[in-house]
Amino acid sequence: MEYEETLLPRKAEPRTMYLVWRASEALRAIAEREKMEGVLSLPKYVVLSFIRNGREFTAADIAKKIGVSPQSLNETISALEKSGYLVKYFKESNKKSKFLKITQDGVIALNDADAFMDKIESVAFEGFSPRHIEQMRDFMLKINTACRIA
Repeated sequence: MEYEETLLPRKAEPRTMYLVWRASEALRAIAEREKMEGVLSLPKYVVLSFIRNGREFTAADIAKKIGVSPQSLNETISALEKSGYLVKYFKESNKKSKFLKITQDGVIALNDADAFMDKIESVAFEGFSPRHIEQMRDFMLKINTACRIA
């Protein structure tokens, strides 16, 4: 029996998933290349962003949300703790889990990093209308929710 190749009709090329991945990699490369002005690495920025404004998370909570193992996140959290940017604490209602709290120095570092991220976003999204940016944010949040990493 002879093999007959059957081509299925393809969706738009390049694939949407590829475009999302490339955009993510491009933004990450800019942030890493610029070294966030020596303040925070991208992983440190992500951790501090989760615990800003008094939100309560354990390292395991954050690891689950960003899709990494708690062990791999521990190095980042330890570095933030040594820098004085966060502290670990127990809650009265939960003496088993250590929660993370941002310090005043952490808030300052995060504010500096936010200013840097604003600069990156203004370059990356130049030419986008506020409406398009809001639509893109909505799409990204829906993707994250659908993938259960919001």
